[in-house]
Amino acid sequence: MKKSLFLFLLIVLMLIGCGPTPSCDVPPYIESSFVSSSSISSETMSVFPETEYRIAAVTDDGKQILTDGNDYKVTESDGALICQYDSVQWVARTSEQIILAPYIAMKRSNDGMETYYLLDENFKPVGETYRLIYHYGLQSSDYIKDPKAPENDYYIGSKDGNVYKILPTLQITELRHGGPSDEYLLNRKYQVTVYWVDIDYCYKGLLDAFGNSALECEYLQIYEVLPDRIYAVTGSSIDSSLARAWLFDENLNLLTNGFNSLFFVVSTDGYVGIGYSEGNNDTNQSGMIDPGKYFIDKDGNAIFKAYASIGNIRYVEGEDYVLKNDPTLDFICTLPDGTSQMIPFADIMIPFN
Repeated sequence: MKKSLFLFLLIVLMLIGCGPTPSCDVPPYIESSFVSSSSISSETMSVFPETEYRIAAVTDDGKQILTDGNDYKVTESDGALICQYDSVQWVARTSEQIILAPYIAMKRSNDGMETYYLLDENFKPVGETYRLIYHYGLQSSDYIKDPKAPENDYYIGSKDGNVYKILPTLQITELRHGGPSDEYLLNRKYQVTVYWVDIDYCYKGLLDAFGNSALECEYLQIYEVLPDRIYAVTGSSIDSSLARAWLFDENLNLLTNGFNSLFFVVSTDGYVGIGYSEGNNDTNQSGMIDPGKYFIDKDGNAIFKAYASIGNIRYVEGEDYVLKNDPTLDFICTLPDGTSQMIPFADIMIPFN
């Protein structure tokens, strides 16, 4: 009886809260490489949303570069915010992998425009802003072999159509100069102008005889293909499937932009053009000629129906025929059904008027 009464009283005490309760003092686990908003001082807490930031890098004096995968924040060792950017990049120049200034930062405006900065050891902007900045050595296998070599340790920056080499000391040397070039088209009627984006990448346009813009600087390549025709490329100058060809007359009136690429074989008496189209797709959207390769006139009009391939030279036996500007070569044309036919240049040449 007494034992039963004891058990009954023990159960009652536990139900009314006088018994042992589980502990809630154990903090939630946070991986050491992350900093949560709860670990940052109240003075700076308002700039951090309620999420976690990974410590991406730490300077030798304790400054931390944090990222949540979308943006970057730089803080003092006590969590005080120094700056915030859409991107922050750095280079480790020591065997201990300690990161050193200058750092690269990027801010993106509401319209998507990106502005790049170089930051000093205190993460303050120094020098001018750029359209693009990157560390050249990180793009080079030579830097991996010898990161301390001065010839591998510099930055490439571009702005206003020019490209610059920037040393870690912030000494600047111009590598590419944009503006009017020494290239002229159509018997000096137009002058090619260049806008450099990167050390090996630029956009081209045309100026008239008075130096005014005649064709906007938005083309990857511009060629004179006939005495009164200009051919320009947008999209890609390497991959024809991503490219779009633009054919203009001598007054820069657009004749066609329905092909991915154009090619002209020219003799002293005449010419013939070859246009290649992959049809409408997500890259070129609409307005493309039906897929195939076509013989065309200088206004971009197809002469015959589409071929599967057109070429006039094969450099290696067994490979496809490609095009060469040589009017002495015959064209080898393959129809969609796989049959081939040979067409001499003289039989398809369009005489000059």
